[in-house]
Amino acid sequence: LWTVVASVLHLGNVGFDADGEGSVVSANSHENLGQAASLLCVDVATLTKELTTTTMTVGGQVIVKVLTPAKANDVKEALMKSMYDCAFQWLVDKCNSILDHEDPSGNWIGLLDIFGFEDFKINSFEQLCINLANEALQGHYNIY
Repeated sequence: LWTVVASVLHLGNVGFDADGEGSVVSANSHENLGQAASLLCVDVATLTKELTTTTMTVGGQVIVKVLTPAKANDVKEALMKSMYDCAFQWLVDKCNSILDHEDPSGNWIGLLDIFGFEDFKINSFEQLCINLANEALQGHYNIY
């Protein structure tokens, strides 16, 4: 899970520069691209090719089309979104499989999240009391 998150963060730092009609990875992005490729266990050249080109089959012929920097960035962001989405879904499924089982005793685990400590320019005494009550309720809920 952490490997996927780290690779998404590294990919987020990868930029592209124009190269004729296509694009290349920005000079200051090579280290991040290398880290992402290493974390994903893929070749840097393969990852670069997948981010900067698209392959189409037309009339039985395979055509490789170069992508502009904007399109390469779109591909990168789509990959990042998909990876993060899959990791998050795996985490949710894992939590559900651990927590979702029949317990004849009727025991269960619940989570309570009370938003507090709002960021106002001036916090009044009333806001302090609300925050204190919320924290006390959260603490009571966590104990029982």
